[in-house]
Amino acid sequence: MHVHNIGALWENRWSPAPMRFWFRGTDDANFTLNPGLLRPPYIGSNLDNIEHSISTDFNVRGRSYMPSPPKNDWEQMFLMQHYGFPTRLLDWSESLATAAYFAARDVQSSCDGAVWVLAPQWLIFRAHALQATHLPSNDRLLQPYALRTAPTDDIESFNKLPPLPILPDFLDKRIIAQRGRFTIHTFQPDSLETLAVQDRQQYSNACFLHMIRIPAASKGTIRQQVHLFGGATEDTLFPDLEGLSRGIRWAALEKEQDRIGSR
Repeated sequence: MHVHNIGALWENRWSPAPMRFWFRGTDDANFTLNPGLLRPPYIGSNLDNIEHSISTDFNVRGRSYMPSPPKNDWEQMFLMQHYGFPTRLLDWSESLATAAYFAARDVQSSCDGAVWVLAPQWLIFRAHALQATHLPSNDRLLQPYALRTAPTDDIESFNKLPPLPILPDFLDKRIIAQRGRFTIHTFQPDSLETLAVQDRQQYSNACFLHMIRIPAASKGTIRQQVHLFGGATEDTLFPDLEGLSRGIRWAALEKEQDRIGSR
């Protein structure tokens, strides 16, 4: 219902321009929309140098774990993101079920979660006056955002660039299973939230970004619903032995919690 209402407002604002819904689920509604590199313990440091150092470690120490080396810096950044390395990428999905699962994923969580809803076309139109819902990684407009292969002194100009939406290369089965999408950021924190404050002042509830709060008490029900109606579980979204193992353990833990709670 919430997403339907948001869609009606967006339709009125943008139709007949192309429109997409991107979703992001977070287990804690207080989490910001900052990518991993812009969160503690990294934020406050020289992020340009840190990104260069981490990407170098990934290339040197991670090569033996990869069936083939990344063909370019974007492929490297996509792989780094999906295996937990801190990057300037922020995960989104075109699947509401996937986002709702991640908002309710932690069976031991006692805090409210959130599903964020983003109109990615707004970011492209605002920055470049183009009617598009996302950019492929080889688009020239993304060249300034590419992984830093060496530190630079031009950080101030770089940080003025707004986030942009990317359709990633489907390098990994996790990206495919999660219908993964990304926004690419600079080293400027809280950029999406800042843009949303400005947009909401002009367009109120038709703002390009919304947060739907997921009460902690509803998380168990949501996990059941997205499994039944969206096929979203730990092992379907992480289709490997690690995901299957984690899903089995968490299912057993949830059953035990239900058994204890029913006494």
